[in-house]
Amino acid sequence: MTEQVEFFDLIKARDKISKITGPIILINAPGSIRFLGALAIDYIFKTLSHEFSVENKIFRVDDDLAGLFCAIQLGYKDILYTGRSISAHRIFLKNNF
Repeated sequence: MTEQVEFFDLIKARDKISKITGPIILINAPGSIRFLGALAIDYIFKTLSHEFSVENKIFRVDDDLAGLFCAIQLGYKDILYTGRSISAHRIFLKNNF
């Protein structure tokens, strides 16, 4: 069974994941895009993917447009955007997210 792990920082994420035996889905915590930034979250995703059996990564950007564009440029396909920007939703439709 796949378990979803929400993280805000690398150390606590490692602690949570080390107790799980099966594959996991990673998702960054709400608000983490504003505190950490897209590149730091990307680093955490990549680090944890190398250390553990990560089945999928969901990049949560909340309503942050800059975070959304960074996540797209970094190659993420599973992006959770909660904003109301019409242009952002057009990007989603255009790129089949």
